[in-house]
Amino acid sequence: MSLVFSTAYAGNSASMFGHTLLKLNRTDSASGRGLLDYGVAFFALADPTDGALYAVKGLFGGYPGFYAVQAYYELVNQYAYNENRDLWELPIDLTVREKELLIAHLWELSREASASYFFTHVNCAAMLAELIDAVKPTWRIQTMV
Repeated sequence: MSLVFSTAYAGNSASMFGHTLLKLNRTDSASGRGLLDYGVAFFALADPTDGALYAVKGLFGGYPGFYAVQAYYELVNQYAYNENRDLWELPIDLTVREKELLIAHLWELSREASASYFFTHVNCAAMLAELIDAVKPTWRIQTMV
């Protein structure tokens, strides 16, 4: 598994601080087949055309947030090619059992779970930190976010 950070995108106010993803490495990324892996994101179901209301809702938890699992190449296409962002990938050292637990927990969360999305503290980075902390509590990542 890898943690992927997407740099900021000025074309969307919600992306001014970047975006964080989790990459489920099924293949050897060094082989060039990493695009066939899956990516995990936590995102707000928001409408940026709401103008000032968009910012207010984002700051005060007015949008539902969801986990989504999708093909990593789709995320690369969106962030790297459509929005011209840099992607930074950092490997996460988990045991096989921890990976299995994370996948099982993610499967539960991606079905019907949602949380109020706050741009400042219940966002993509915080929710992925919570997901990792569920299987690796000694790392206490969420206390750092």
